[in-house]
Parts: sequence; structure tokens; C-alpha cells
Amino acid sequence: TLESRAAYTLTIAPLVAFVVWGGQRVFGVLRRRWPLGTVLSLGQIAERDLSAQEVGAKARHLALLAARRLRVAPGWVIPASVFEAAGKGVDATPPRRTLRRLMVELEASGEPRFLIRSSFGAEDTHSAAAPGIYASVVWSRADGIEGLSRAIGEVWASWWSEQALANRALDPERSS
Repeated sequence: TLESRAAYTLTIAPLVAFVVWGGQRVFGVLRRRWPLGTVLSLGQIAERDLSAQEVGAKARHLALLAARRLRVAPGWVIPASVFEAAGKGVDATPPRRTLRRLMVELEASGEPRFLIRSSFGAEDTHSAAAPGIYASVVWSRADGIEGLSRAIGEVWASWWSEQALANRALDPERSS
């Protein structure tokens, strides 16, 4: 009868909601523990509550703003662990796997140009900001994957510039 179906639906609805809620919580905990990918969206940064040490203060703040539904331009981050694994010095280049993954994201966005810029953990701290210390490079689709590699390499090399080294030496909070 219609009454018994309604009672059954009302009885099972909270149970289904509880199971879905529990599944989402468990999946969220597991997702935060999975190893980081080589390219992270701002949404992934917020979901996983990643630290400024791993994604940079600028990227972390943008991710938190986007998570609060404020208007933020789309963005992706190559985590600090990928930068560190690429090697120290001005000749570090991003791994091909990272470049291919990033190209997929950039192509899917439909935008013709992007600003490749730093979000180093030591760039903006509680005691000071360092705009202009690190390189920013315009990259367009016409530059292709090789141009993307050069643009990222130029930004990464700016970590070792005289200006950046001197700036980090002035503030112990910036040394990492």
C-alpha cells in the first residue's frame, strides 16, 4: 500500500544518508593520506588541507578562498616535493610526467595563456611578503610542452637568484 511504502521510504532515508555521510568521511580521510600527485588543483589543496610548506602560501590562500566559493582564477600547483626531487640548482627541470599532467589541465581549461609563477613556501611569511623576488613567466599554448618546461625551469631557477638568497637570509622564517 501507499502508506507502507511511505513509511519504508521515511525509515530508510536516514539510514542511507548516514551510510553516504560515513562513506564520504572515510573517503576524505583516505584521500588526505594518499601520496600527493605531481600536479594539484586548488580544489585538491583545500580538500587535503595541504600546508604552505608543500604548496606555497600563495597557492594555499587561493585554494582556501576558492573553497569558500569566492571567485579565484583556476590554478594548479607543482608540489614542493616535486621541485625538491628535480634537484638543487638553476638547471632543475620538471619531470616529463609532471609536464604531461599539467598540459592536460591547461588544455582542459580552454585558456590560451597562463602566468607561470612561484608559490614557494618561503615567499610570503607572517613577517613579510616578497613580491617580485621570484620570476613570473607568461606561457601560451603555442609554446607547447617544451616552452612550459622552460617557463617552469625559469621560475624554479629564480629560487637560487642572488636577490632570493639575500632575501631569505634576512628572515629565518623564509629559509625553508
